[in-house]
Amino acid sequence: MMGRLLNCPKWFLVCLLALPTVACALQSDLPSDPPDGLNEAWFHDDCAPWDGSATSLYLGRERAKAVFHPDTPYLHVALYSNSLSFRPGERLRFEVPGREGHARYCQKADTCVSAKAVSIEFTKTDGSLLEGRLEVLFDGRPPIRGGFRAVRIPFQALCG
Repeated sequence: MMGRLLNCPKWFLVCLLALPTVACALQSDLPSDPPDGLNEAWFHDDCAPWDGSATSLYLGRERAKAVFHPDTPYLHVALYSNSLSFRPGERLRFEVPGREGHARYCQKADTCVSAKAVSIEFTKTDGSLLEGRLEVLFDGRPPIRGGFRAVRIPFQALCG
């Protein structure tokens, strides 16, 4: 019995030291390669439904030449926050519909499906670049998972 008691603090210490490793693994569980067919990424300022600031992040086969006019197929993730508020290591998770954002995947111009949930993790953020990983879940189609390196398309959204 005494031997068991002496080993308990050791096991507790081992478990305590392992927690950061587990936490790091959970943070990087999203794939780093871009989703199939969505190799290009870009973002621009936008407005939330209540006219607050928002960020529109797109992943597509080719980068759009103008805001709001992506070629299909594309994934659009609207985040109801200004892109300057995102921080490396930050992970956003939200249900759709909700007050944090929305997402949809458009295979063709008239064939879009709305997401039911979004998880996005930023690894690098600055005024002209958003880099990270995402997972977008849908009803009736496989999830879209992968990494992105999105460059800013200049656009001044006038919200409010």
